Amino acid sequence: MRDIPHYRQLYNTCGLSSLLMLANPEKNGNLQYLLNDICKLIGINPEFNRPLNWQLGCGYLLLKMSFNRVLGWHLKKEFGDDFSNFKLLLANQLYQKLLNYENKQDLKMVSIINTFFKRKIIRKKLLRIYMDDMKTNLELKLLAYFFGGRFIPNEDSNDGTGCYIIKKKNKKSVKKIDEMVNDGLMLGLFNHWMAVKNIYQNEQNKFILAINDPLGNRKDIEFDKITVDYRFYHYKFDSGLRDKMDMVVRRALKLRKYPKIL
Repeated sequence: MRDIPHYRQLYNTCGLSSLLMLANPEKNGNLQYLLNDICKLIGINPEFNRPLNWQLGCGYLLLKMSFNRVLGWHLKKEFGDDFSNFKLLLANQLYQKLLNYENKQDLKMVSIINTFFKRKIIRKKLLRIYMDDMKTNLELKLLAYFFGGRFIPNEDSNDGTGCYIIKKKNKKSVKKIDEMVNDGLMLGLFNHWMAVKNIYQNEQNKFILAINDPLGNRKDIEFDKITVDYRFYHYKFDSGLRDKMDMVVRRALKLRKYPKIL
């Protein structure tokens, strides 16, 4: 069984907190130090409520990915059109916020968003409003790549996201879930992301999914009660890729190159 931590979320950061649970920075020294250094870069103390502040670091990295040449080169090479779509969706997302602030005559926020568009400067208030929006599976899979994670799409998925939907409750589907949990498995349920901790049999011999909910609770869900609304997203994490991407991100953000690994 793959052990993962349980992290709480900020407002609408369930996807970021769930991804961090799968990446498990506290068990992966390089990633923990990288996230700490990103937090320090944006003026946040990583030693205070680390998982929550790491989510802010993730948001900053996502924004940076949209225009940084070093990060963009690797994402374009790995993801192709998906990376282009990410940039278009982000630009539209921020443009809609710009129009909203213009209607409210909030000149300060209009200036902050325009500064990002024109000068590629990420102000703290821009980061805050970006964090207000729930992250999509597209954003999460791009971000996971820099943490050493690769999204493994279900080629039979018919919703365009590559998710797994459990339609038949049998030994084969239980085995598939168990295999994915051992790699890293996220659950998307309506407008909420969660991390799947494990699958086990209870005293009544029923299979149970143990879920780490970023809202704060650990949930047990009977496998037989899973419906087609449950969307599972499979990730695999590789230490070699994680170490390689650590250096890429450090170069892109001009962070110190050789963190002290304890």
